[in-house]
Amino acid sequence: MIFSKIKKCPCCNKITFIKTNGIAYKNTFESLQNYTIKKIFDCKRCGQNIALFINTETGSEKLLWTEYLRAMDVFYLELKQLKNKKNKILENYETSPPEVKDILTRIEILEKTISGKQSKLRIKLRLIPGQTNQVPDNLVNTHSFF
Repeated sequence: MIFSKIKKCPCCNKITFIKTNGIAYKNTFESLQNYTIKKIFDCKRCGQNIALFINTETGSEKLLWTEYLRAMDVFYLELKQLKNKKNKILENYETSPPEVKDILTRIEILEKTISGKQSKLRIKLRLIPGQTNQVPDNLVNTHSFF
């Protein structure tokens, strides 16, 4: 049975009808382990690869630009480990402060590289002919790590 969903493209805000069926695709994104991919398609207006994610526990849906998600996902595990280390060190305050400073600088470097890659992707999307004024700047709000 085919179900139709009405969603907006996260890149160009074009309204699309997404037909889903019982097929679920393999989810290779580390930051979205609780989600299954129900549909992968290319937007008809901007041509970007878009995926419909559905949370297996709550049933909530996310429509995400896969290239934008890959830019964040590359650094997901390392960033998660660094934040866990920072939290453990802050719990045991007897440890030396230089160790905390080192971890905080590494976290800041990773967040800057993620932000830089995402900015390049936003610029790339703005360069698509006919899409200059229609690109939303809220792509970051559609998905975050934590």
